[in-house]
Amino acid sequence: MNIDADEFYDKDQFRVAKEMINENGWPITYWSYVNYFRDLEHYLVYPFRPFVPGIHSTYFTYTFNGPAPGPTDPTRRIYNPLNIGTYIFEDEVIRMQHFAWIRKNIRKKLENWSAKDHFTPDLINKAVRQYENWKEGDPAIMLFNVPENSVFVRKLDVRITGIQVPWVEEEMERWKAKQDANKEKEVK
Repeated sequence: MNIDADEFYDKDQFRVAKEMINENGWPITYWSYVNYFRDLEHYLVYPFRPFVPGIHSTYFTYTFNGPAPGPTDPTRRIYNPLNIGTYIFEDEVIRMQHFAWIRKNIRKKLENWSAKDHFTPDLINKAVRQYENWKEGDPAIMLFNVPENSVFVRKLDVRITGIQVPWVEEEMERWKAKQDANKEKEVK
């Protein structure tokens, strides 16, 4: 399994997925992910279902930008041109929790990203400004994979992960207080 430092899993979902893989003998698995934006209550709504490679046999290697069963990180696709033995999990079974856009300093993330050379400084600056000044109802500026580099941000009705990161929880509370204060000013 190949995983980045900002990817998290629910331990119960992960256990169930491992059991299913062992029972069925699937050599390659993929599952989708939810990409959070700013906190654990907002996520990016892509015009496609994004995938990430799950658990796979060590018989297979990775390839850059090779075939995949759906939109997937081009740097870690599993080399399996015919998709033999590939299983794609349903979201209800397992979904990766991606914290890529939950950052204290989003500029630092974007400027150190392995794909940064594919984006203009102007686009990075625009994404940073939008992130730092974002308010409920605004879109997010994405650097790739979406029309006009814009994607809708949706608020979850119910949180879908029990994962808690203290600084993220504190930031969520600060942001909510700021939003409430701004609404109060608008009313007056």
